[in-house]
Amino acid sequence: MNDPKKKSFLRRVLFANCDALGVGIWSCPSFIFLIMGAVIIVTILTTYVIAEQHADPEVVIAIVTLLTVFLLIITQVLVNAFEKIVRSRQVEAARTKEVAELKDQFLYLAVHDLASAATAVKWGLKMLERNPDKTQTPYEQEIFSSIRTRNDRLVTLVHQIALITQIEHGEIMLHTEPVLLSELLNDAIKKQRGGDAPERAACNIDIAPQLPLFITDRDFFNEIIDTLLYNARMHAPHDGCNIAISAKIEADTVLVVAVENNGEGIPAELQAHIFEKFWRNEKTGKIERAGFGLYIAQSLARLLGGDITFTSDPTITCFTLRLPLTPPVNT
Repeated sequence: MNDPKKKSFLRRVLFANCDALGVGIWSCPSFIFLIMGAVIIVTILTTYVIAEQHADPEVVIAIVTLLTVFLLIITQVLVNAFEKIVRSRQVEAARTKEVAELKDQFLYLAVHDLASAATAVKWGLKMLERNPDKTQTPYEQEIFSSIRTRNDRLVTLVHQIALITQIEHGEIMLHTEPVLLSELLNDAIKKQRGGDAPERAACNIDIAPQLPLFITDRDFFNEIIDTLLYNARMHAPHDGCNIAISAKIEADTVLVVAVENNGEGIPAELQAHIFEKFWRNEKTGKIERAGFGLYIAQSLARLLGGDITFTSDPTITCFTLRLPLTPPVNT
């Protein structure tokens, strides 16, 4: 059997430069030099054997010497070229890392400043709307409502960008605790009913009786449910009761929450990308996006050990969240 320690020793001795350059043996200049050395030896011996049969010894020596010098030069050129390529890739990787770090710093500062500004606008609007010394005209009320709605969207966007940054950098910390599902779902439904379209909040509620406590991160679970309810509410028809939410336990270990809405289904070309932040449209070449909400919801569901799936036809769309009653230990 091959001794791994012996292999490791040989690699350190013969190919230390490979580790320094961060490349595998087959891409390492030192290895290429050894290979070319073997090629040179074989070529010289072959040339010597052939030339000896057809030329004088002096001519053979001259041919072998010139061939050796030529091959050594070629070898050195190839090795230097490989080393330059490897080092240029290292420099490019370092620059890419530096640019990514600068982008993250800029994003953090931008999100922080936007959040501060949006919060200030929100509180300013509340103070103006509650001013007892001024009665607002219908036109002013409409303007205030429009500003408040757009500011709320800005607050949501800032929150989503901050969450995406944490998710992609592995900075999400879960704080799990035993929670009662019916309580969380009822709170989420009440929150949606307090939004800009209360008549479109969930109105068919089917929560299985005596659901057990389950362990999860309350804030992130709320984030997932809020996203699913919000999407259903935004894409359901305005008239009548067009949204349903159900919850049950499967196989005694899995919590299943389904949010369903009537209305137009998800377009076929969008279904493959519904949980992505961005994707490139193959027909137009443009960058498209379905929104950050579902990307965040799916990422959080997987961090909690679960998953979100969906079905959609021209009349009904249903998103189903599955979570273990107890999340994996590594979360």
